[in-house]
Amino acid sequence: MIAFLGAALTIVIDTVSYLVSIVTLLAMRVDDAQPRPARAARAPFLVELRQGVAVLTNSPVWIRIVGATATFNLGISITLSVYLLYLYRVLHLSPAVAGALLAVSNLGFAGAFFAPRIGRRFGVGRTLVVTTTLSAFSQFLLPLALVVAPLPVLFIAELTITACIPIYNITQISLRQRSIPAALLGRANATLRTIVTGVFPVGTLLGGVLGGTIGIVPTLVAGTVVTCFAIPWLLTKPIRALRAESQAT
Repeated sequence: MIAFLGAALTIVIDTVSYLVSIVTLLAMRVDDAQPRPARAARAPFLVELRQGVAVLTNSPVWIRIVGATATFNLGISITLSVYLLYLYRVLHLSPAVAGALLAVSNLGFAGAFFAPRIGRRFGVGRTLVVTTTLSAFSQFLLPLALVVAPLPVLFIAELTITACIPIYNITQISLRQRSIPAALLGRANATLRTIVTGVFPVGTLLGGVLGGTIGIVPTLVAGTVVTCFAIPWLLTKPIRALRAESQAT
């Protein structure tokens, strides 16, 4: 669309797609006639917040998964902040080629279909370690595109990342749902999501600063190095001991 319609019109069309989502949501009709169950008395917000934090910090498994996920997200957000600039300004790919590359490599999402089978076959701990390692080290292929044919290398790197991340997420979320009591699951989820997604704006800002000071390619390498620091979080006994049927303690 950028290649044929221009960037400005593409943004307009993208905006319209969000408006369509709003209209379809407003068109939904929900039957409110059913009586709602009485809500149990809730503890004060700060008490519930401390409970959610305690679920994670008191668990040798979850403190490591949270640390690994947040570290990986920080690194990949640094990388993504300059990735399109790398494709356009350094590799001189056209918008159409860059878009096709991103679209085709995102077919790696099909890895999500195999996540349950992989988790059962290799165990939760090993699955988390392998998917994180493959995702992190595949990012080293990105700067390699400077000296070899760029499209195959970029495709392999992006396909690996888009395949491994859903498998990692499905595996650890399934473990979370099995191992954390239902009464505390929402609070633990809120705490975990705040941490692991809260690093995205930090990484994006840091990537922008690094890209403007040390350059685009060094920033790609820096982001990759940061993602690799997620691996040691998982190379620990509590994670390696996990099995598909095990529960976090």
